[in-house]
Amino acid sequence: MRALTLTLVLAAGTASAQPAADCTVTIARAPDDVREVVESWLRAEPPCTHTLEVRIVPSEGDLYLFVRDEHGRVRERLVPDARSAGILIASWAADDGAPSRNPLGATPPAPVTVGSTATEPPPLTPSGPPGNASDLSMPVPSPTHSRARWVALGGTLAVGNTGTGLRGEADVVTSAHGSLGVAATVSRGTALYAGSGSDHVDILDATLLGQLAGTWRAGRWYLRPAIAAGGVYTRVTLTETATGSMSGASGVYLIGQAQLMIGRDLGTRWGLALGPVVTLYSQRIDAPTFFLDRPLEAVVFGAVRYRL
Repeated sequence: MRALTLTLVLAAGTASAQPAADCTVTIARAPDDVREVVESWLRAEPPCTHTLEVRIVPSEGDLYLFVRDEHGRVRERLVPDARSAGILIASWAADDGAPSRNPLGATPPAPVTVGSTATEPPPLTPSGPPGNASDLSMPVPSPTHSRARWVALGGTLAVGNTGTGLRGEADVVTSAHGSLGVAATVSRGTALYAGSGSDHVDILDATLLGQLAGTWRAGRWYLRPAIAAGGVYTRVTLTETATGSMSGASGVYLIGQAQLMIGRDLGTRWGLALGPVVTLYSQRIDAPTFFLDRPLEAVVFGAVRYRL
């Protein structure tokens, strides 16, 4: 891990002699592309009077800032991108009463006077087990962000027969790596009736389930396995091709589901996800002229996700 120390020296004013003000900002940890942007904002911010130690950690599409000054005071913040991080850190390095001279949306001017040296940061000495919030040497992602609630809405496409549907999911209770929520689906499909050769059945399903999901992330990508259990209302209609007659039946049944979604965040609030959903039915539908057993069915679910 490398650290970069920036020392900004302010020249004396032209009207009256003033002592030079020194400011040291040590970036102990940051992605390389983010480090470059933050350094440009620090060079562009002349009024600098605080010594800061900065750590920047990607966190679910955002950047988590952990900044400690020479008095031991700690600032933590989530920002959406490197430019926002640079503006914020430059304002913290400046006088508390003096806002940053580069408002959001401005382009950093050329550096005034900059000297830089690359040094290795001192080794971390955790004061507690990994992930302990009391360890101020190593930042942890904000709990409010890692436990954010998501909603998803998208379409389903049946595997092995003809059918499409609309599915929605919503987190209700979340933790650092998982969530408990609900899922609902409305779908309609058509399949040949076994043994008839030409007769077909129309199947309408409406499901409501409780869902337990986990999330494992790698940057903006994530893997989300889930299991669910609940009920389905099914209405089945058989159309006899030879006579044109129709018969049907309906009922409510228990079902279980398993899914595995692969997704990617798009910014801080939006994302996409795609993966299979397998449904285990406990159905035997008996009608006056036919019966239907449904053991297992699979669909592909593609969704747009939004963080609340």
